Amino acid sequence: MKNNPIVVKSKGEALFRGVAISYIITIAMLLILAFLMFKYDMTERNVNIGIIATYILSNLVLGFSVGKRIRKNSWLWGAVGGLIYFVILIIIGFIVNRQFMGLGESVTNILICCASGMLGGMFS
Repeated sequence: MKNNPIVVKSKGEALFRGVAISYIITIAMLLILAFLMFKYDMTERNVNIGIIATYILSNLVLGFSVGKRIRKNSWLWGAVGGLIYFVILIIIGFIVNRQFMGLGESVTNILICCASGMLGGMFS
Protein backbone atom coordinates (compact mmCIF):
# COMPACT_ATOMS: atom_id res chain seq x y z
CA MET A 1 0.00 0.00 0.00
CA LYS A 2 1.40 3.35 -1.06
CA ASN A 3 1.38 6.49 1.05
CA ASN A 4 -0.29 9.26 -0.89
CA PRO A 5 1.30 12.61 -0.12
CA ILE A 6 -1.03 15.49 0.61
CA VAL A 7 -1.54 17.36 -2.63
CA VAL A 8 -0.83 21.08 -2.53
CA LYS A 9 -1.41 23.47 -5.38
CA SER A 10 1.31 25.86 -4.21
CA LYS A 11 3.77 26.58 -1.44
CA GLY A 12 1.77 29.70 -0.66
CA GLU A 13 -1.32 27.59 -0.02
CA ALA A 14 0.63 25.30 2.29
CA LEU A 15 2.01 28.29 4.21
CA PHE A 16 -1.43 29.90 4.44
CA ARG A 17 -2.99 26.71 5.79
CA GLY A 18 -0.16 26.20 8.27
CA VAL A 19 -0.36 29.77 9.56
CA ALA A 20 -4.17 29.55 9.81
CA ILE A 21 -3.93 26.32 11.83
CA SER A 22 -1.27 27.84 14.08
CA TYR A 23 -3.40 30.90 14.82
CA ILE A 24 -6.40 28.71 15.65
CA ILE A 25 -4.17 26.90 18.15
CA THR A 26 -2.86 30.24 19.44
CA ILE A 27 -6.38 31.56 20.04
CA ALA A 28 -7.41 28.37 21.85
CA MET A 29 -4.32 28.35 24.05
CA LEU A 30 -4.64 32.05 24.90
CA LEU A 31 -8.29 31.52 25.87
CA ILE A 32 -7.18 28.69 28.18
CA LEU A 33 -4.45 30.94 29.60
CA ALA A 34 -6.98 33.75 30.16
CA PHE A 35 -9.27 31.32 32.00
CA LEU A 36 -6.37 30.15 34.18
CA MET A 37 -5.47 33.77 34.95
CA PHE A 38 -9.10 34.44 35.93
CA LYS A 39 -9.45 31.30 38.03
CA TYR A 40 -6.03 31.29 39.74
CA ASP A 41 -3.73 34.04 40.91
CA MET A 42 -0.99 33.66 38.29
CA THR A 43 2.22 35.62 38.44
CA GLU A 44 3.52 37.57 35.45
CA ARG A 45 6.28 34.97 35.09
CA ASN A 46 3.73 32.16 34.77
CA VAL A 47 1.76 34.12 32.19
CA ASN A 48 4.95 34.74 30.16
CA ILE A 49 5.77 31.02 30.29
CA GLY A 50 2.26 30.27 29.00
CA ILE A 51 2.66 32.74 26.14
CA ILE A 52 6.04 31.30 25.15
CA ALA A 53 4.59 27.76 25.31
CA THR A 54 1.80 28.99 23.02
CA TYR A 55 4.33 30.31 20.49
CA ILE A 56 6.32 27.08 20.58
CA LEU A 57 3.37 24.70 20.23
CA SER A 58 1.66 26.80 17.55
CA ASN A 59 4.81 27.01 15.45
CA LEU A 60 5.68 23.34 15.90
CA VAL A 61 2.27 22.47 14.46
CA LEU A 62 2.71 25.11 11.74
CA GLY A 63 6.07 23.66 10.70
CA PHE A 64 4.74 20.11 10.81
CA SER A 65 1.71 21.07 8.71
CA VAL A 66 3.78 22.94 6.12
CA GLY A 67 6.40 20.19 6.05
CA LYS A 68 3.78 17.53 5.35
CA ARG A 69 2.54 19.52 2.37
CA ILE A 70 5.92 20.69 1.06
CA ARG A 71 8.19 17.67 1.25
CA LYS A 72 11.39 19.24 -0.06
CA ASN A 73 13.28 21.47 2.41
CA SER A 74 10.47 21.15 4.94
CA TRP A 75 12.70 22.58 7.68
CA LEU A 76 13.20 25.75 5.63
CA TRP A 77 9.50 26.15 4.90
CA GLY A 78 8.71 25.56 8.56
CA ALA A 79 11.06 28.42 9.46
CA VAL A 80 9.47 30.64 6.79
CA GLY A 81 6.06 29.81 8.28
CA GLY A 82 7.38 30.80 11.72
CA LEU A 83 8.60 34.08 10.26
CA ILE A 84 5.17 34.78 8.72
CA TYR A 85 3.53 33.92 12.07
CA PHE A 86 5.85 36.42 13.79
CA VAL A 87 5.19 39.20 11.26
CA ILE A 88 1.43 38.78 11.71
CA LEU A 89 1.98 38.79 15.48
CA ILE A 90 3.90 42.09 15.21
CA ILE A 91 1.18 43.65 13.03
CA ILE A 92 -1.60 42.59 15.43
CA GLY A 93 0.44 43.82 18.40
CA PHE A 94 0.94 47.19 16.73
CA ILE A 95 -2.76 47.55 15.92
CA VAL A 96 -3.79 46.70 19.49
CA ASN A 97 -1.06 48.58 21.40
CA ARG A 98 -0.18 51.34 18.91
CA GLN A 99 3.49 50.56 19.46
CA PHE A 100 5.96 47.88 18.48
CA MET A 101 7.37 45.47 21.06
CA GLY A 102 10.89 46.08 22.29
CA LEU A 103 13.91 44.97 20.29
CA GLY A 104 15.03 42.35 22.82
CA GLU A 105 11.56 40.84 23.02
CA SER A 106 11.26 40.90 19.21
CA VAL A 107 14.56 39.08 18.68
CA THR A 108 13.65 36.44 21.26
CA ASN A 109 10.19 35.92 19.78
CA ILE A 110 11.39 35.70 16.19
CA LEU A 111 13.98 33.10 17.21
CA ILE A 112 11.34 31.11 19.10
CA CYS A 113 8.87 31.24 16.18
CA CYS A 114 11.39 30.40 13.44
CA ALA A 115 13.16 27.68 15.44
CA SER A 116 9.88 26.04 16.46
CA GLY A 117 8.59 26.17 12.88
CA MET A 118 11.88 24.72 11.63
CA LEU A 119 11.74 21.92 14.21
CA GLY A 120 8.14 21.13 13.24
CA GLY A 121 9.22 20.97 9.60
CA MET A 122 12.01 18.56 10.52
CA PHE A 123 9.55 16.29 12.36
CA SER A 124 7.18 16.15 9.38
